[in-house]
Amino acid sequence: MRAFVAIDIDEPIRDALVRTTGRLPAAGVRWVRDHHVTLKFLGEVSDEQASRLRDLLRAHRQAPMEIEIRGLGHFDRRVIWAGCRGDLAALSRLAGAVDKAAAAVQVEPERFPYSPHITIGRAKSPKGARELCARLPPDEPFGSLSVRSFVLYKSTLTPKGPIYEGVERFALHS
Repeated sequence: MRAFVAIDIDEPIRDALVRTTGRLPAAGVRWVRDHHVTLKFLGEVSDEQASRLRDLLRAHRQAPMEIEIRGLGHFDRRVIWAGCRGDLAALSRLAGAVDKAAAAVQVEPERFPYSPHITIGRAKSPKGARELCARLPPDEPFGSLSVRSFVLYKSTLTPKGPIYEGVERFALHS
């Protein structure tokens, strides 16, 4: 299965993101429908890898955290994002723990430092992303999030975009 691990966001934050993208020109941008904070994209994993990964993620102990979704920007590869603030050290620890668990089941570890964000769209070109982001308020607040769990998702690609299905939710607790 094609999979990733992420943190769900609350409906009011999702609504605020949709309102913001609704104010922007859609030409040259494919807006994302399902918003989440990705901890790790796994790619294709076997059923055995997924089962072992779930065991490792169930064993992870970490206290819940508070993060704020604020600000907009883009990565050079055309990804338009909303940023995360707040307890980023805890968020990075969680992403690191997920990456370590994934490496234990032979999923390639991340090559770049973790950059917490919510992908909200993909521009057809890097220039298009830069021009669109120049129109965005750089510090717009979208809301706060109490992170109490994270989810292993299955992702099925379709012509209308990916369909995400939660496989298992993992509680955060000390």
